[in-house]
Amino acid sequence: MIATSNKACKMPLACLLLVMGACLSGCASVGALVNGSDGGKTVRPAAMATPAQNMPLGPYSFVQRVPSETGAAANQGRTLDQEALRLALAALQTSTGSAVFSPQQLDQLSLPLSVALAASAAGEDVTFAVAAEPDGLRLMSTYRVSSGRAFVRDGALQLLLGLVQSPFDLERVSRQPTKVFFTGSRLRPSPDVPALKGDGWRRVQPARGDWLEVSLESLRARTPPPPLPASLPSAQQAPARVIDDIERRMATLARLRQQDLISEDEYQEKRRLILNAL
Repeated sequence: MIATSNKACKMPLACLLLVMGACLSGCASVGALVNGSDGGKTVRPAAMATPAQNMPLGPYSFVQRVPSETGAAANQGRTLDQEALRLALAALQTSTGSAVFSPQQLDQLSLPLSVALAASAAGEDVTFAVAAEPDGLRLMSTYRVSSGRAFVRDGALQLLLGLVQSPFDLERVSRQPTKVFFTGSRLRPSPDVPALKGDGWRRVQPARGDWLEVSLESLRARTPPPPLPASLPSAQQAPARVIDDIERRMATLARLRQQDLISEDEYQEKRRLILNAL
């Protein structure tokens, strides 16, 4: 009877130890992905260390600051005009002429990416993934994602693409944001990215079609012209499409501030820049 009792007590303990070991192993695995030594793989985390480092944009989209890869030169963070950045990203194409980012993806990405690049430290990169919502019935369509890694170095914005309009299946059962997307790496080219091109963009390495750069001077040249004089009638100053665009950008900015993803100073500065377009 005693032996039977001891055996009954030991079995739950053994099971408990196995479960604890599995949990610790899983946590270590996720930690490695979130904390940066990932060779380009970035998990869509449920939470990062601080909200300022992680900007969730939707179920399968994010912008986040992560430690730079081993041996990388220091990042030289810069404040880039959101609209100039959007125009530069919109110019990116594959060798067959397909756009790297859809208009919907550009709407998601341009403001958070400009904010993250401005806030990034010397030892950080900015990684991102932007998933385009499917057209028509969602259960009958496929999401497509473009992902990458960005940083500023030697007077140029560096962009490494990990995925370009890559289809993926939705997690229809759990609907949890646990997808892992390759976000590009200096250490190895992406096998899923065709050769890229774009007005003002050039290859960093001749053999790397997935790694491009655009000079900050070129970005400044894309900055929209100053607003029209205040003496012009408001109908001429701000046509309907301009007002719609400003409302959309202001709503995105307000959402980022409400979620404490940007500071009050960053919010007011970006708000001023947007309103200058009126």
